[in-house]
Amino acid sequence: MKPFDQIFSELLPQLEELELSRQQQYKSAKKWLNITIGIGVATVVVLLFVRHPATIFIGGLFAAAFYFLGYYPKEKRYKEEFKDKVFHRIIQAVNPNLGYNKSQFISEAKFFESKIFTERADRYSGEDHISGMVDKTEIEFSELHTQEKRTGNKGRTYYVTIFKGLFMIADFHKNFHGQTIVLPDTAEKLFGFLGKKFQSWNFTREQVVHMENAEFEKEFVVYSNDQVEARYILSTSMIQRILDLKKKYNTKVYLSFINSKVFVALYNDQNLFEPKFKESITNSDYIRTFYSELCDCLSIVDDLNLNTRIWSK
Repeated sequence: MKPFDQIFSELLPQLEELELSRQQQYKSAKKWLNITIGIGVATVVVLLFVRHPATIFIGGLFAAAFYFLGYYPKEKRYKEEFKDKVFHRIIQAVNPNLGYNKSQFISEAKFFESKIFTERADRYSGEDHISGMVDKTEIEFSELHTQEKRTGNKGRTYYVTIFKGLFMIADFHKNFHGQTIVLPDTAEKLFGFLGKKFQSWNFTREQVVHMENAEFEKEFVVYSNDQVEARYILSTSMIQRILDLKKKYNTKVYLSFINSKVFVALYNDQNLFEPKFKESITNSDYIRTFYSELCDCLSIVDDLNLNTRIWSK
């Protein structure tokens, strides 16, 4: 892995060239954005005098048209250019064994193979697919956003998020006979002793496996169809690593051990690897953000000690 300062130095000519393009595109796009904002303000003013629902509809329609025809295409084109010319090169500098596709993502089949999430996904999208070898371990990960369609009391439909964040699949180098799923323990946190009962009554899951680590029991609940194998996989050191992973990222952490693979899901409302249209890209601290986000993702392999071959297949 190249140090960041070297990566930034090698990228700087490309960044300066792309920065000129960004400034030109943003200047042009901002005119469309100002028109959009102007229409929004005008709609509110007119609404004070003409209290009719059609005012909002017509004003919103014109505002959306100017935004999606003028501003949005330029912003989208710039972000794609940044990912192709800058972020792709950062990935190669960090680890040349990794491949990248900005528009691809973990397949729906693989997402549900993990058995972490059981709700149907009526909307399934993602981006920034990265795959390859990290030392001895084969991995792939991407951002995902999955949603389920629901119907309210008055028959109106709406969507709720099942999962949004980073989803990773890595080789665990062990043949599993069973399936072990580790989920955030929201029930026990909310209901205490009754929460444990609710866990055991969850008929959509396998049997609950109680671990001896009190901190782990408070943070997570484990389901498995093989109690012995679950305890074998979730050794004392693995339990501590999972706890450390949660503390490091300070978010909901989900894992499953199925088909000789470990599936890891880290909930995150913010988009990773996403450039901002209005910010200069020649600032080293700005580029370091993308470098750090990538390194954080790849470090999950070390966080879970996946390169140490404790078992053989």
